[in-house]
Amino acid sequence: MKKLFYNALNFTLFGNIFIALCALAQALLTYTLLGLPPSFTLCAFLFLATLCMYNCSLLFYKPFGFKTSEHKRIRWFFAHQQLNILITLTAGLALIPLFFTLTLVLQVVIFFLAIVSLAYLLPVFKTQKQSFSLRNIAGLKLFLIATVWAISVVLLPVLQSQTSIPHREIIILWIQQFVLYVAIALQFDVRDMYHDQAQQLKTLPTIYGAKKANLASIILLLISVFIVVILNDKGLGNYFFATLLSILLLAGLILKPTLKNNSYYYFLLLDGILVIQYMVLLLFNWLI
Repeated sequence: MKKLFYNALNFTLFGNIFIALCALAQALLTYTLLGLPPSFTLCAFLFLATLCMYNCSLLFYKPFGFKTSEHKRIRWFFAHQQLNILITLTAGLALIPLFFTLTLVLQVVIFFLAIVSLAYLLPVFKTQKQSFSLRNIAGLKLFLIATVWAISVVLLPVLQSQTSIPHREIIILWIQQFVLYVAIALQFDVRDMYHDQAQQLKTLPTIYGAKKANLASIILLLISVFIVVILNDKGLGNYFFATLLSILLLAGLILKPTLKNNSYYYFLLLDGILVIQYMVLLLFNWLI
């Protein structure tokens, strides 16, 4: 039974099913906060697109010596490479009919996001000396990831709803969630610091060190709370308490270095904050 549990857990986490569920939860968070009816088509699209993109990011950058990689995720993913390729192809094919059922505005934004994502994965830029991708530009990596996430799970549901919502409300939500995504992405850069140094990638942890990167994450979380408290004219509602609880939990995880040696710390606990934020909001709405 224990082996079966860990097999299922590894498939869900390391096969990028869970991060796709995180994207779905964040889109549903936007719908719930703004009082919009969820779109099954867009939610399915975001789930499959996230799954496909994260799988492709691993397949495109298959590391040398993956069988002995220090990361359990890498070892698992390429030990089941054929299965993950099949899942990725299936998700990619399923995205095609879903894409053409979306509005033209959404199609344009999604096309832009796809171009940016490919430019992040592939070395499409060239200099006289070498080719490079967006991820090779110093300090850009985590901000690019956070921007794509914020556009995908905040802006797309708003555009899909075609409902008149005050721009200030949308901007506040976008910025607050963007800051949260940067704080989480920064922790993954801390994890990958030595690998990124070997690949000559300029991330904030490789430039300034892990301690300053952790401090930056905490400061970003404080900024996120400040945005909710000061700029949200709806007062201290359920969203505030759900976000505050999630941020406190995330800060506790960042400040607990012993947890970072666990293989599931990043992909279950850190990413899980994105699901917890939505689930806590639902719980508070139900209780009240």
